[in-house]
Amino acid sequence: MPRLPGVERAVGDLKAATWAEVAALLVALPAAALFFGLVLPRFLEVRTGRWSEWPGVAFGSAFPLFRSGVPARYSLAVALMLSAFAAATVMFQADPAGRLAALPGERTTAMRALIFGTLLLLFGCGLWIYAQPGNNVDLFEDGHVLGPAQAYLSGGRPYVDTYPIHGWGADGGADAFFFRIFSPTLETFRVRRAVWTALALPALAAAALVLFDDGFWAGLSMLLAVSICPFVSERQTLAFAAIAALTAAARRRNPILWLLAGAISAWTLFFTLDFGLMALGGGVGTAGVLGVLDRDWRGARAATLRFLAGAFLGSVPFLALLAAHGALGDFARVSFVDIPGTIVDAWGLPAGTSSVVIVRGSASEAFRLVFHGDEMPALFFVLVLALGVTVLIGRAILRTVQPVDRAAAAVLCVSILALRGVLGRADAGHLSLYGVVVALPAAWLVYRAAHAGRYRIVLTAILLVALFVRLRPDRAIQTEWTALRQAPGARATSASQPHIPRSGRATVSAEQAGELAALQADLDALLAPGQTFFDYSNEPALYFLMNRTPPIRHGIVPFYEPEAKQREVIAALERIKPPLAILSGGSFDAPDAISNRDRTPLVATYLDRAYEPVAKVAGRTLARRRIP
Repeated sequence: MPRLPGVERAVGDLKAATWAEVAALLVALPAAALFFGLVLPRFLEVRTGRWSEWPGVAFGSAFPLFRSGVPARYSLAVALMLSAFAAATVMFQADPAGRLAALPGERTTAMRALIFGTLLLLFGCGLWIYAQPGNNVDLFEDGHVLGPAQAYLSGGRPYVDTYPIHGWGADGGADAFFFRIFSPTLETFRVRRAVWTALALPALAAAALVLFDDGFWAGLSMLLAVSICPFVSERQTLAFAAIAALTAAARRRNPILWLLAGAISAWTLFFTLDFGLMALGGGVGTAGVLGVLDRDWRGARAATLRFLAGAFLGSVPFLALLAAHGALGDFARVSFVDIPGTIVDAWGLPAGTSSVVIVRGSASEAFRLVFHGDEMPALFFVLVLALGVTVLIGRAILRTVQPVDRAAAAVLCVSILALRGVLGRADAGHLSLYGVVVALPAAWLVYRAAHAGRYRIVLTAILLVALFVRLRPDRAIQTEWTALRQAPGARATSASQPHIPRSGRATVSAEQAGELAALQADLDALLAPGQTFFDYSNEPALYFLMNRTPPIRHGIVPFYEPEAKQREVIAALERIKPPLAILSGGSFDAPDAISNRDRTPLVATYLDRAYEPVAKVAGRTLARRRIP
């Protein structure tokens, strides 16, 4: 049978295709028109007192999407998501005071279903974008996870045989767990990461919804958030969940929620160290700030104790595992002494300054500094938080603090602590990674302006224009839409790409597959089973892909830049004596334009003495050990 278009190809028969088309026109089209044109608007009118055609308009977007080249099923899925969001917004806006839990009667089953459906749709969109089985392996970034995971699979102990800079779970711990349950493959890694990353979107949306108890303002928060951080990270997921629980506890004064917020913050600490510290510090800070806002120090003390009790209970399973591995002391030393004491010197970037422009600059220079952020990208975020603190203090003085302001105190505390990550390694990626939480207090400021007694139109307009100029949500929407549209094509392309060892059904480009195959062939020829190599090229993912145990606990060169760490690495290499070393790889030999040899001269000198270059394979210099 010749290749047939559309429905003919689906049913395989021309006449059957005709009947299918007629059935769609006579059944599906009227049904959709009645549901979106009458039934759903009537339902919304009964529930909210408002008739709305917007869910139907949103569903109608399926046709122009389909005509623009988006496959039919994807057009329909996007249209249904937009329609559900429009319906949810209408229902949430039924409470103009922003008290979702205090709607006439109580929160209905339909309302809960809409909330759950919206969060589920956000998760689906995230999974649609992030579930990509065919991307190349980032031997540097993915190596932060795959290298330690390989060490754990080989019997390594956390914090003793590994050095989790980002956190135990994020740096291989979670993946080693799933590797043991399923299989140690690139496919398992990518599926786990896609699911975990996609969960960040509903977790952030939950935090926004709890902050405002209003769908419109939660939607504004999400728009600002994706403008700051178009693509979320798996490292943010538990932190967003902790913020949601903390915000709920602050808003509702619920003792159980304080315990829950503490527990999730502790889980965050063990998964992602820096975000966990932000969540824990934010929880304690929030309890103290609420004591000031409410003028209730006894309540603040009780909230603090409940939060810390929850954190302790959440930590117990992880502390027990560390104690069983004899790694409890190493965890404390690495997490709270070594990393804070060395990471900024080794990995930090200048955050810039605003003083010159503020003191001597013109108005146009000040505008450029704030809204373009060339000299100090984080300045706008700092100003937003400063304004938020000012407004919150003002409301406390006037004794006009409402539940939404109590919740805002929580997101302000966490956002202020997040500046540590923004200003530490001050690049665009980390501004996005940590600065995303500033979207919540920014939306709260707009909310406060919109509810101001006088000048609310002017104040709201000023804030919205400022946020638009700096964050450009229009570009964010375009970026997200492009990602949604391109995701199916990327998956289709990956289906024809080659597999590599330990990849499962995941694929990489033919070029990378060829490089890795050539490297593995040489490594297998030069190394006996059980032997390993030393990577000095900042590509720790190679340990996993080549199925060799890392000989040192540090994944990349910048992490052992301090002299004491260099001597530790040399001692480990002397003890294990890897027969081979990868001296250079080209792509990652000079992070931040500083060569590995300049960062770690002691290790470079040792490698020059102990190893002799023997081959160049796939752009990497291999060296054989020449001293016993």
